[in-house]
Amino acid sequence: MSNIFDTIVVGSGIAGLTASIKASSYGKKVAIISKNKTTSSQSTQAQGGINATTNKNDTDIFIKDTIKSSHDIYDKKAISYMCENSDRAIRWLDDIGVPFSKLDDGGFATRKLGGSQSSRTYYSSDYTGLKIVQTLFDQAIKMGVEFFEFYFLLDIIIENNTAKGVVLLDIKTSQVIQLYATNIVLSTGGYAGIYAKNTTNSVDTTGDGVAVALKNNLKLSNMELVQFHPTSMSSSHILISESARAQGGHLVNSAGKRFVDELKPRDEVSKAIYEQIQTGQKVYLDMRHIESKTIQETMPQERELALRFAGVKLESQLLQIEPSAHYSMGGVSVDTQGKTAIKNLYAIGECSDTNIHGANRLGGNSLLECVVFGKTVGKLCATNQDKVLSIKNDKLQHNKIKIDKIFEKKPTTNFYDIKDKLSEILNQNIGIVRDEQGVLKAIKNINKLQKDYDNTSIEDKHRGFNNTIVQFLQLGNSLLIAHKLAVSALNRKDTAGSHIRSDK
Repeated sequence: MSNIFDTIVVGSGIAGLTASIKASSYGKKVAIISKNKTTSSQSTQAQGGINATTNKNDTDIFIKDTIKSSHDIYDKKAISYMCENSDRAIRWLDDIGVPFSKLDDGGFATRKLGGSQSSRTYYSSDYTGLKIVQTLFDQAIKMGVEFFEFYFLLDIIIENNTAKGVVLLDIKTSQVIQLYATNIVLSTGGYAGIYAKNTTNSVDTTGDGVAVALKNNLKLSNMELVQFHPTSMSSSHILISESARAQGGHLVNSAGKRFVDELKPRDEVSKAIYEQIQTGQKVYLDMRHIESKTIQETMPQERELALRFAGVKLESQLLQIEPSAHYSMGGVSVDTQGKTAIKNLYAIGECSDTNIHGANRLGGNSLLECVVFGKTVGKLCATNQDKVLSIKNDKLQHNKIKIDKIFEKKPTTNFYDIKDKLSEILNQNIGIVRDEQGVLKAIKNINKLQKDYDNTSIEDKHRGFNNTIVQFLQLGNSLLIAHKLAVSALNRKDTAGSHIRSDK
């Protein structure tokens, strides 16, 4: 297997798959790296849909909706670019076979999500992310993209301010390898998973690409802006999509009273739910007034999840919900073409900060951003005429030593305890509502956890498919991200969307 490519894409969600397909469509040699199976990314969990608009009048409104939701933290050029390319994005997905839900007349079915003035969210029942990923994966296979499954990103090779390759841990053997390419694309997802005990994300959503960027002194921005989705099941924190409210679901308290417009932007709905809970109320999703047929046809996944994990029949029972960490608006700072400050290094999707979402992402905009900027970056990579030359800044030996030390070192602390403590610190001090005293306490305690982490290791020392070392490395990344998040939360003195300062 060759170790030199035109483009290496790290991360196999919608953004990464889109970029790899676009680059390979120009006949380029493309590799896509994933730390799990290619189709097991966080993108598959997206349920609500993908925003797009097909007429100029609504495009202008779409831009205004996105700006309003951002709470004045935005780049209008980036927002306009995404919204103006939304129609082409949805047509492209349709052309390659994404099975969007259709009306009886054959037209696209759409729904209106919170914060939007019009019904512009395209969906595939409530499996939108999964259906898009499966279709993109099939397309990538057809295009000849090479897949590296079960490889963990350790570092980026940078020389003369130019990205030249990546350093990876082969999870199957615990060996360290290097791959080289003209272009490196980070599409590694967000970091809301570091909230562990209160997140809709997978435990693997630990900001690996963002952490590696931080280690290489790249600029990160808006790291404190983490969106808490209003409706996760209280018992498990499994996401109940915004589509449930788009279809007419109500939010009620213990007294059975509605207390908020369910289709307000997510930050406002989450805050309203938080305030109810603080007064001792429980909050429920009420869909009992909606026809059973509608629930079964438009929300089969939510219906099944509620039944399986909470024992609740949505057609006839209330489902207790609460906000959970869901999406990271911050990340690696990029321009409107996905470029970082390092030549030939790009970041797309949730690991990047395009300044589109600001302090509160509009529902349906995440998948659109992934497709629009995935296509843009894929084309830039394909048309880049640079070549991979000799590499002097070899990081292979340094990383081999690092991994060997983890296997050789005796653990002094169970690192899973450190992970649990980190989750508690974040949820207690940097949740929906924050204040200076709480954030300072979080920073102090995260620093203590970092020292404990640096002094410990793993119990399981076998080198064949050792998932323990992956979780250990992810915790290291989580600690770096958590510290950066906390410092950023301290520095943003004002309330902005998802970042609510109770002391200001």
